[in-house]
Amino acid sequence: MQPLAAVAPVRKRLAITPAAAEGPEVEAQLRRSRALAHVFAIPGTPALAVGRTLVLGVPSAAQLERLLARAAAT
Repeated sequence: MQPLAAVAPVRKRLAITPAAAEGPEVEAQLRRSRALAHVFAIPGTPALAVGRTLVLGVPSAAQLERLLARAAAT
C-alpha cells in the first residue's frame, strides 16, 4: 500500500480534503517541524517530547502516563 493510500481512510473519516493537506501553511509547518527535528537530533518518526523527555518510537500507555505525571509534577 502506498503511504498516501494508507492515510486515505483516516482523511475521509475526518473529512480532510486533499487541498487542506497541501499549501503554504502546511509547507511552513513541515519546515518548522524538520528544523526542530534537526535541532534536537531526532533521527525519525515517531518521536514525542513530554516535558524535558524525548521519546523515540511509540511509548506504551503506561510509559506515557508516567511521563505525563512526571511532567505535570515539575
